[in-house]
Amino acid sequence: MGKLQHLETFIQVVEANSLALAAKRLGLSSAAVSKQISTLESDLKLSLLSRTTRRLELTEIGHVYYEHCKKIMKKVKDLDEMMDAQQMEPSGLLRVLSSRYFANRWIIPHLQEFFIKYPNITLDITIVGQTSDLSRQDVDLFFGLAHAMPSGIIQREVAQGYFSLCASPSYLEHHGIPKNPQDLSRHHFITYSVRQSCHQLSFNNGQQIYLNPLMSVNDTNMMVSCALQGLGFIKLHQLEAEGYLSTGSLVEVLAEFREPPEPIYLGYSQENYLQPKVRYFIEFYLKKLKKEREHVL
Repeated sequence: MGKLQHLETFIQVVEANSLALAAKRLGLSSAAVSKQISTLESDLKLSLLSRTTRRLELTEIGHVYYEHCKKIMKKVKDLDEMMDAQQMEPSGLLRVLSSRYFANRWIIPHLQEFFIKYPNITLDITIVGQTSDLSRQDVDLFFGLAHAMPSGIIQREVAQGYFSLCASPSYLEHHGIPKNPQDLSRHHFITYSVRQSCHQLSFNNGQQIYLNPLMSVNDTNMMVSCALQGLGFIKLHQLEAEGYLSTGSLVEVLAEFREPPEPIYLGYSQENYLQPKVRYFIEFYLKKLKKEREHVL
């Protein structure tokens, strides 16, 4: 007979405060229940119950053991229920955090196919700009740049991307093209205020410069709009910049000084991954990302 059965019997005896009543609830004989308790105490080399002809009481260590047993059995029950749920059609509300550029580039284009495949899942997608937002506990998973995550969060690198310094052709025609990082001090800079160290620019030669921006905005769409109007240059992630660069509406400057690519992570807790809605969403998008990378290569 397994140890878990002994723990369950012990819990029943404590809660019934009677060997006979616990035996009745478990469908066993009183002798069988007594033997299980004795075996458990013998294995532990501890006395868990003080038994007399009239009373049944927990010893001091028995109280401690009982509380831990309840927690263990609850986890076992929760795990069993979770495993049963794996056979069910994924459903329910799935809460996703994502950087704007990742959502626009990879999540949104595949939503129609996702909902056709999993019609019982509903999505709550929140766009965030700060890595600190990714530590929130009221979400199921996130996509984006991240550096420090709470304990228990699994991070999987799903892509890489770099930041580009971009300006409109009209701005560059009027103000000139910077040849090196030092030249930027003579230019207008529009910064994304949500970004950490938003006034600081770093380059692959180890150089860092600090700028007094012409404007600070907390929305990337506004930042891009200002750049398209020729108000200044911006630091824009590759996934957002590539569309503007391909049409020529924005031009990358100082590409030779560009910092190395940074990883883009998928983050989730192991516990959340056991939920079908989370697991199927992750598997769906990992396949899309893998297929796209293979196409690029």
